[in-house]
Amino acid sequence: MAIRFLSFEYYRDTLFAFKLCSPTTATFIAGLASGVTEAVLVVTPAEVCKIRMQSQYHSMMDPRQVQRRKYTNVAQTAMVIVREEGFGALYKGVIPTMMRQGCNQAANFTAYGYLKKLWADHSGVAELQPWQHLILGGLSGGLGPCVNNPLDVVKTRMQKQVIHEGQPAKYTGMIQSCGVIAREEGAAALWKGITPRLLRIMPGQAITFMTYEAASKLLFKWGIIPEVK
Repeated sequence: MAIRFLSFEYYRDTLFAFKLCSPTTATFIAGLASGVTEAVLVVTPAEVCKIRMQSQYHSMMDPRQVQRRKYTNVAQTAMVIVREEGFGALYKGVIPTMMRQGCNQAANFTAYGYLKKLWADHSGVAELQPWQHLILGGLSGGLGPCVNNPLDVVKTRMQKQVIHEGQPAKYTGMIQSCGVIAREEGAAALWKGITPRLLRIMPGQAITFMTYEAASKLLFKWGIIPEVK
């Protein structure tokens, strides 16, 4: 979140300074760029490790196997992946991850800004209350997952697969992976997991935007940062 908001503010302020586009377009582009930035710096390696750790368990596993599990924590998982598959394995699925995060944040920031202005204009107030930021953050946070869930499914499949030397990968790219999944499981499989994603992302974005607005106003009041437009 720190990288997301920092990069978003930087990209948006840069676009504003050069007057390259309208405020709404600048917000959309800055959101897109911030999503790509966080995908490269943090999200992709972290999700590769998370998915490997999660996918090694199942309900029928022998308890003795659990004690001898391959992946035990994030740092150890990253080291095992790099040692066995090379550093590039930490960036499996980086393209769909960049697209997913970029679409998420472009939709997220643009929708939040639009809804915030709409609510303020309709109610005739200059400043919304924290509970209003909470609602708007949750609504805007739900747009991205509804649109880009196929990217999340493809990303997960690509990051989960372990490619042994001399063996071809089942999932090789975004378009190819979508085709394989749709052909083998049906097009609806590209929206697998949408409900838990919404249950995770919408409350998270609601809390994030409410906290961001409150913290920004407090820091401005203390003279630590300039006023957030």
